[in-house]
Amino acid sequence: MEKEFFGEAKVKVEDDVAYEMRLAYYITVTSVSEEYCDLKFYGVEIDKEACYADGSKETEKKMLDDLFFNKNECRMFVQKLLDNEVTPIGLKYVVREYIGEKIHI
Repeated sequence: MEKEFFGEAKVKVEDDVAYEMRLAYYITVTSVSEEYCDLKFYGVEIDKEACYADGSKETEKKMLDDLFFNKNECRMFVQKLLDNEVTPIGLKYVVREYIGEKIHI
């Protein structure tokens, strides 16, 4: 499996403890090669790094492979994630919403 960097967002979080969050978005590529074809499946990965004032860091990652057959559709979806600063924990909810929208079309 390959992984292509798509973009990143930096967010200042003003919670009980303020911190800066870096979100990195990737497109994952899985190739399935058979004798007469070379199929590619595209997925999404979100990496989160939270940096606190005391210098400590926390990381979190979520990946969903094989969501798309079309790279352009995957790129549009990842752009939506980036624009909305979706975190790893929110990925499954956005995917559910996206699939629901596609089914109703």
